[in-house]
Order: sequence, then C-alpha cells, then structure tokens
Amino acid sequence: MPRRNKKGGKGRLGDSNSEDESYNDNVSVYSYASDNAPSSVNDCDELSSNERYEERFIQALENATEKSAQTRTLALQSICEILMHRYMPDFVDDRKVTLIDCIEKSIRRGKGAEQAWGARLAPLLVLQLGGDETISKTLNQFLLTTVQDKSVTFDARAKCCTALGLLNFFGGEDIGDLLTLMQCFESIFSGSYLKADDKVPISVSTEASTLHAEALSAWGLLLTLIPPGDFVAWMTSGQPVLPSFKKIMGLLQSPHLDVRMAAGETLALILECGRSHDEEFLEDYLIDLIDMVKQLATDSHKYRAKRDRKAQRATFRDVLRYLEVSTINNFTAKIYKNLFLKIIN
Repeated sequence: MPRRNKKGGKGRLGDSNSEDESYNDNVSVYSYASDNAPSSVNDCDELSSNERYEERFIQALENATEKSAQTRTLALQSICEILMHRYMPDFVDDRKVTLIDCIEKSIRRGKGAEQAWGARLAPLLVLQLGGDETISKTLNQFLLTTVQDKSVTFDARAKCCTALGLLNFFGGEDIGDLLTLMQCFESIFSGSYLKADDKVPISVSTEASTLHAEALSAWGLLLTLIPPGDFVAWMTSGQPVLPSFKKIMGLLQSPHLDVRMAAGETLALILECGRSHDEEFLEDYLIDLIDMVKQLATDSHKYRAKRDRKAQRATFRDVLRYLEVSTINNFTAKIYKNLFLKIIN
C-alpha cells in the first residue's frame, strides 16, 4: 500500500482526518476491486482453457478417422494426452460412440503403435465416464481378442493386457469372468516360467518379456478382487485354478528386469491378499523367498545396466521390507499405480 507524505503540522489535524477518511474510502474501493478481479479473470482463463482443450479434442477426433495410419496414431496419442490432463466427462460422454468406434477400429484394423495407443485410450475413456460398465464390456471383447492374437506385435498386446486389467479392476464383479481373464493372462506370462527342472529360465526375447510382465501385473491386480477365503483355498489346495506360488517365485530368476520386478510385486501382493484371511498363509515359502529377494535388492552385477540395477533395488527393497517386517505397503495400490502410469507415459 503506498504511504502518504505527512506534510504540515498540528494545525492541519482536522483536514488530515478528512483526507484519511477519503483515502480509506479509496483504498476500500481498490481492495474490493482487487479481491474480485482475479476470480473474474480466472473464470475467463478457465473458460478459454476449456475451449482450447475441446477444440484440440474435436480436431484429434476428426483426424482419428483419416486414411493415413500415422495421422490416426498421432490423433489417438493427442486424445490420450488431453484426457490425461483434463477431466471433462460431459464433453466426452457426448462423443463416446465415436470414441468407442475409434478405439475398436484402431485395435482391430490398425498395426503396432496405432493399436497400442487405441488400447491406452480405452481405460482413459472409462475413467472419464465414471467406470461405465456397459462401455467396459464392449471394449473388453476386442481387447481380449487382440491379446490372444499372436500376429499382433508384443507391444500392442502388452498395452491391451494393461487396459484389460484396469477396465476389469474398475468394474469387474463376476468372479467366473475374472478367473477366465486371469487364466488368459497366465497363459501369456507362463512363457517365462522356469523349465521343467525348475532351475533354468526359458529364453524369451526382450519384446516378449515386456508382454509377459504386463500380463503378470494385470493378473495380480485382478487377484485383489477375489474374496480372500476363496483365494487362499485355491492357492493351497493344489487346484489348477491359479498358478502355484512356486512357479511365480521362479519368475524372479528371469533374465529380464521387467519380469523380475513384476514377479516381486505380485508375490508380495499374493501374500498381502492371503494374509488378510490367514496370517500363516504360505509361511513355508518365506525363508527361500526372503533370500531371493534380498539378493535382488542388493544386486550389484556390472553386466546389468546401472539404471536397471537402480530400479530393481528400489522395487525389491520395498518387497523385502514387507516380507521381513510384515508391514502392509499396500501393493494393490502400487500395482494399480504402475499399470496406470504405463498407460499415461
């Protein structure tokens, strides 16, 4: 606030009071204007920002139907980026039929990157619309078909696994349907199981390992939707409903970082879910599991890239802390977060 110069002596006190009142009135008017102006300006800025996003969205949606595969792919990417940064359910709801059509065509008829971006868009659309179950079921059908199609690139199939995991986590209620989907995921990540002697990992390509890791993470996320009592019974009875704990432990020996990390998080998640029903769930495996996890948490092998070693140690330190201290780190939230980050990154 600017200071007034104090000129004149006591003889001007009366005039000074009059001036102060006038000055205070002016200040009050200025303060009122200052307090209220930003709200008006912010509203205009917000409206302008919304309009810009909506214009970009409409243009991208138009481009998503173009003949050029590159144009369609860039359009899908742009739509994903807008939905990641802006929540506009009413605007999206008015265009959901067109969006579903774009997703379906990109996944069924597209190739490579176009399929991958189409798969990424699926859960973002459902999130914008509050987990619409009808849309989830529609999207599930062609996502699942693509996951099972071995002629599709590993990356696109991996993104479809992630999308399926998230869509069914948002709205999966039928346990039978969840188990069927989980068995589909296992048929994929079982490609990284140890060989029959349980000592040597099966050799898979780096691209295939990414698919296996995504399928395993999606499997783990859906696992949290199964009632703990049923889950414990299936895991301990030897029934072929779910893979054995030992087989998933074997994935820790994979030569691929993403598979090892997904396996570590999934093993912790299995124990977290089981222990909520039975405190001694799979207790016999703990000593061996802790030894394996400890080695991975302190791995310093130079033949692994420095960045890979850092990521691995961070992941397995969390897993080790959970196993040794029995603190609930909430691996359900961790895996959900990881899957969602893979959609938006």
